[in-house]
Amino acid sequence: MEIKKKEFWKLLSIITLACVIASCSFVERKKGPEIPPQISKPIWKLTSDFYVSIIKGDFAKSKHFLNESVFRTSNNEELQPIFSKFQALLIRFEFNTQNSFYQKSFISNSVVSTNFNDPEIRPFSIKYVANCNESAFTTAIIGQEAVQNCLTTIMGKYDNEWKIDAFLIGLLKVNDKDADDWLNEAEYWFEQGDYIMADYCLKLSSWLLKPANEFWKYENEKEILESSQILRRKINRKFKLPSSIEELSSKPKIVKIFPTISYSNVYPAITYVTKFPLNDSISLSNECSALEPTISNYFKNIESDSVIIKIIDKYDPWSESEKYKLAIKKIVK
Repeated sequence: MEIKKKEFWKLLSIITLACVIASCSFVERKKGPEIPPQISKPIWKLTSDFYVSIIKGDFAKSKHFLNESVFRTSNNEELQPIFSKFQALLIRFEFNTQNSFYQKSFISNSVVSTNFNDPEIRPFSIKYVANCNESAFTTAIIGQEAVQNCLTTIMGKYDNEWKIDAFLIGLLKVNDKDADDWLNEAEYWFEQGDYIMADYCLKLSSWLLKPANEFWKYENEKEILESSQILRRKINRKFKLPSSIEELSSKPKIVKIFPTISYSNVYPAITYVTKFPLNDSISLSNECSALEPTISNYFKNIESDSVIIKIIDKYDPWSESEKYKLAIKKIVK
């Protein structure tokens, strides 16, 4: 009886192994130049036509390239601001595809996952669940050295026609530094005793960690997250906001210091609460001038010649007031 049991489990193991080997043969994967022309050409044409239609502002045509089953709940009013954001970036900068990948599986809803070792990007992987048997994606760098974004396009083949399942623009690098680089910067400034600069760099690192949201994962993401959490606790023990400026009679309260990123540059930004009404321009201008030494000291190590100031007249710990005034001041170093 014991021998029969052993033979049964042995046979079961062989069958299981055979199934695993067979299932592997059901998936075809091609990367970059390995992708056959009959597959790569329609993929390139789809991405080209889609983004050209966005640049031209023909958003009705842009929507035609999307997979209806994925975007069925999205109407024109919801997609318009998304298309407009892409248009503003695509008009300013050229972009070239960096990486591409194609997968064909005989199993529906299969997981697409592959690693890349791009010379311009730290090792990363793209992973998602395909909506159909044939799936592909491309990544491209768009922008200049000050601010670089990653353009990721995920596609599927439906009834012999390729459609876009997802398209994303995410921050990739700032001043030619990625998430890991800015973490190193944060650790350096913390050791130098500049906790505001350390906090500033750590925020940039966090923003750059997911250039394609949940689809993107750096090879060393776990290490970055663990080191960031340790450094965050250290910074919080040394420096906390809000901070009242007691030297000024109006006692403005600084509640947030953070980087703000435009399409082509990154600036330090500061939010403070004032006691003056936002329509009292003279008092606010004098207050900003009086704050200049504090602001200059905060950002003395930041490579920028100006700071964006957001002024609010009241502060709720859960949310900032919708009423605010923006000012831009030169940093005097």
